[in-house]
Amino acid sequence: MLTIKEVLNSTAFGGTAPVYIIASDNNCYILKFRMSDEGLDIQNFNEFIGYQLSEKLNLDISPQKMKVIELNDTGLDLLEEAFRATRITFESIRYARQSLGPNICIERLEKVEKSYKVKNETFLSKMRLVDNILMNRDRYKENPNILKNLNKERYYCIDYGLSFLECRVYEKIVDNTIDRHLLGLYSCDALKYRMYLYKGSMYKAKLEVKCFEDTIIEIIDSMPKIWEPLKYRDIIIDLLIGRFAQKLDNNDECPVELY
Repeated sequence: MLTIKEVLNSTAFGGTAPVYIIASDNNCYILKFRMSDEGLDIQNFNEFIGYQLSEKLNLDISPQKMKVIELNDTGLDLLEEAFRATRITFESIRYARQSLGPNICIERLEKVEKSYKVKNETFLSKMRLVDNILMNRDRYKENPNILKNLNKERYYCIDYGLSFLECRVYEKIVDNTIDRHLLGLYSCDALKYRMYLYKGSMYKAKLEVKCFEDTIIEIIDSMPKIWEPLKYRDIIIDLLIGRFAQKLDNNDECPVELY
């Protein structure tokens, strides 16, 4: 497993105050911490599924490498040193101090910028498919979470951390009220949310439900075993399979009581 070799600086974006690092393989990554305001491991869990799902379905919308990285005492010391040198923010070190163990890191892309107008409908339709399966509506006018290469017409989908309706689904699992919402959650169209920026048709994945089930189980079972949301493994698997099996773009918006 990767470890931190050098800490560069905090990013200018991201709910977990991510940090640019050089990892033990000498490549540059964005380190996303286990801890977030949503709780331990929730955003990392969501990101892991998003990046892995787009890869396993051969969608080529998030081709940047996503890896698990161990934050050990030595790595935390490097982050503390970077904080004292004002290279990373207080928010970054606050999350880091609560994130020992397996975190995720995502390959840093060079020569990219935020893209608000995407001139590639195939890319958008594939992104909508993953977003809708994961109930990820976190693509707004102010923050589209799509990057564009400055030298060519190449787009990159980023940031699945607020999937499952801004993580509200987890709240319903924890407070034991998820059952009353499952019927709506299996089939609702998450992209009908009024602030979702890229409304349109979804890509039709040529994959049988059983193959999708095997893919989701493979993804989730490859995660670090100590990640907290794995306590809800069976519910999440069932929910994702149910959503893939439905025609999500012909249904109502997700239950209003989950907003």
